[in-house]
Amino acid sequence: MSAAGRTMILLGTSNVLNKMLWAGVVFLFIRSAGPEGYGLLSAFWAIGALLAPLSDFGGSQLLLREGARNRALVQPMFLRFLKIKIVASAVFVVLGILAAVTIFRAESDLGSGSLVILSALGVGTPLLDHLHTMATPVLQIANRLQIFAIYRVAYFSGLLLAVGGALLAGMDIFAVSMIYLAFTMLWVIAFFRAVWGYIPGEVQEPPGIVQMIRDGSHFLGVSLLNLAYYRVDLLLVSALLGATYAGIYGGQYQVILVFFMFPSVCFNVLFSDLYRKGGRQRALQPYFDAFMKYMNIIAVGLFTGLVFSAREIMSFLGGSAYMDEVLSFRILSVLVLLFFCSVALNFMNAVDRVGRRLRYETYAIMLTLVGGSLIVPLAGIEGMAMTSVLAYFGAGVFALRELFVEQGFEWHTCASQALLVVISSLAASTALLVPAPLGMNLVLYGAAYLALLFLVGVLSRKEVAAILQLRSPLLAE
Repeated sequence: MSAAGRTMILLGTSNVLNKMLWAGVVFLFIRSAGPEGYGLLSAFWAIGALLAPLSDFGGSQLLLREGARNRALVQPMFLRFLKIKIVASAVFVVLGILAAVTIFRAESDLGSGSLVILSALGVGTPLLDHLHTMATPVLQIANRLQIFAIYRVAYFSGLLLAVGGALLAGMDIFAVSMIYLAFTMLWVIAFFRAVWGYIPGEVQEPPGIVQMIRDGSHFLGVSLLNLAYYRVDLLLVSALLGATYAGIYGGQYQVILVFFMFPSVCFNVLFSDLYRKGGRQRALQPYFDAFMKYMNIIAVGLFTGLVFSAREIMSFLGGSAYMDEVLSFRILSVLVLLFFCSVALNFMNAVDRVGRRLRYETYAIMLTLVGGSLIVPLAGIEGMAMTSVLAYFGAGVFALRELFVEQGFEWHTCASQALLVVISSLAASTALLVPAPLGMNLVLYGAAYLALLFLVGVLSRKEVAAILQLRSPLLAE
């Protein structure tokens, strides 16, 4: 398997491990602080996490694009944006403390001094941790993302041990939060030391600060909109239907977000290669075809499995309350089927049309907000799910039109392959009707699905080799 393939597997495994380790850390904080203390601390973390993406002004993505095309720009852009991010983070810590104290002063039993200290620790830690996002593009450009995966797992593993040790020592929430902050600081320093060796020595004067911030603003906007998708839905459901339905909808959406790891991991590994093509359609077409094929194969298979096993997933997730809302989960599962929209939107970055992507995703958020406000009172969380799916689909259609009409990408290959993938899945779905346990049904479906993909010519032995090498078949010759 290629280095890119190993990196994708390592990143995917790392993501899963990190979520499990973080769940353990959260459990320990709950044990240390109790429900009320943890609720306060998690609110402070949320404030810091919302402010963190604002602190680099889109610099990390701009560094990835420009550094992938000209390695002499990596060092000066990295240092300039890092300075900006450090200063901005310090300012946001102060603003976050002021916001936290203002919001929670009346509700908290803590004194003013204690509330300021805890809010500083809670807001400051996510902002400190987010500094690593300025170093990650350096590893992407150097094709060394496996270092990030290893260091990130080491961070969460060490954090779990440190917080667990503090809890065993009988420390209070203030001491445990200080340990969290200190451990994060040590990890960030260690990570930057590891990354520094991959920064190219050659240096070319980059554009001015103002120009770089202006160029990075589109990336920042896209990043903020991606944060807004799920959260806008959740806030609408909470405001219009109450906390119970918000909890159900939020739990269902989290299941769907897990599967969006597939396109995100692939693009994280390969974005530097895409940027090196300089936005040229002819050079990017084979990558586009390969992404569309593989993501459609994964998406259609996952969608079928999710729809068929929706009741069992909802039962596992939360029991009878979730079992009554299976329809909304099945509607949300369509988002997985829309992996091709994710591919199209990400290729907008590759062809230097981030500003257009920002516009299309803004339309999607506006549709979610306005449409959800109108339909949720009438159709409940099913209406919110439909609105969310239609909004994301709309952004994807705009992106596809941009690529096919404006950028000249060829669409016949991916369309014909997508049709064959859907036909194969529909035919294989008859295996789900066999009277058998759920697990056996899914195994039979998966085997039939793969067999039919080979039969109709979507996959071949050569194609499997190309998939394992994570290259387009057109590049495998």
